[in-house]
Amino acid sequence: MQKFKTWLAKRTEQRKTQQNDLANEIAHELWLERTGGKKKDVSPEEAERLAALQDRQTGEKIAANPLRRIAWRSGKKLKAFTQSEDPLLKFIRFFVWEIPKWNVTALKLFVQSDMVKLLAVPVVAAIITTTTTISERQEREQVETFDEYLNQIDTLTFERGLLTDEPSPGAVVLARGRTIAALRKLDLKRRQELIAFIQASGLHKGDNAVISFEGANLQKLNLRKADLRDFNFEEAILLDINLAEARLWDANFHFSSLLRANLKGAELQGANLERTDLALANLEGADLSGANLERAHLGGIPNLKRAYLGGANLKGVYFGKANLEKASLSGANLEDADLDRVNLKGADLSGANLEGASLREVNLKGVQYCNTIMPDGNIRNDDCK
Repeated sequence: MQKFKTWLAKRTEQRKTQQNDLANEIAHELWLERTGGKKKDVSPEEAERLAALQDRQTGEKIAANPLRRIAWRSGKKLKAFTQSEDPLLKFIRFFVWEIPKWNVTALKLFVQSDMVKLLAVPVVAAIITTTTTISERQEREQVETFDEYLNQIDTLTFERGLLTDEPSPGAVVLARGRTIAALRKLDLKRRQELIAFIQASGLHKGDNAVISFEGANLQKLNLRKADLRDFNFEEAILLDINLAEARLWDANFHFSSLLRANLKGAELQGANLERTDLALANLEGADLSGANLERAHLGGIPNLKRAYLGGANLKGVYFGKANLEKASLSGANLEDADLDRVNLKGADLSGANLEGASLREVNLKGVQYCNTIMPDGNIRNDDCK
């Protein structure tokens, strides 16, 4: 292996020397041709010194390109080859001499040609037609799915007594199953329409609600901005669900899993989140005023930045390393809450009850205290006006 490397290095050096010598020779010839000097009166070294930079660069290009070396060594004058009007030489020159710029030039000319422009019209038209056809088919499928769902609910309502005081258990199961199936098939716009239909019909209200998501698997579903007030999600699997800016007033999430859920800007006033798993959930800007988060799990690093938790029941909540920067916790019940390593920078704790809470390694910079009950039972009024 070492012998091969030595030979390869030697061979590479020889080729560089040969190319350099050839470049010097070509540059010398070009200088003679341009100046009219005589070759015998000027040494190659002197010619290299006197030759213009253009001659040297041309010589290096020829020496480095096998096809150009062949053309040079054919015995023809460089001038004859580069300037000849002979059709055959012009053809050869185009493919040999202009190799470095042939690809770009040819492609540019090809793209700009009228033939390509003419061909592009039907191609673009075909693409547009295909795209339109696919879009129309998808739209038709969405309409058919939504209409089919409404027809199914209509049938269950009038033939199976879905809205009676004691609806058929089988009809209720079918209604819930078909609702979830439809939600998975529909796009966001029609999901919102379907939920609006349920809201208007009142099928989701009451202890014996017909349409309930209790125990349902809705993970990764996009329900952004949906109106889900009073819906029952008890023990539901809601991993990675998108409920950003959704209206969730008085919704029941008891014992449900909202792991990695997007609840940014969600309206959760009065929602029941008791024993809910909110680990790694995004609750930035969410309104949780009056919500019940007793014994909820906020492990990981959930984002509650600027969240509104005024009056919320956060008794015994485990916050993990939650970000509660500039959050409003005024009047919140934080008894026995685990706030270790939580970021409370700039948070409002006015009227909050922190009795028995754990606050180890907490960032309390800029926190507002007024009638705040601290873990030891003392009251702080630092920021009362």
